[in-house]
Amino acid sequence: MTAELVARTAGLPTEVANPLQSLLDGNVKKVLISIGLWLPYLLLSRRVNVTYRSRIPA
Repeated sequence: MTAELVARTAGLPTEVANPLQSLLDGNVKKVLISIGLWLPYLLLSRRVNVTYRSRIPA
């Protein structure tokens, strides 16, 4: 969304647009990798379950 909004800006030099696009792509990839690594832990961890969901350990 941000890349499309910036790309529509009139008079934006390509020296700015291309690095911005690659920066945003890299950030999205990093976020997806982080989600893939942390989501299973957050969903399956006993410690997270007790600490953040206020459940009593079995």
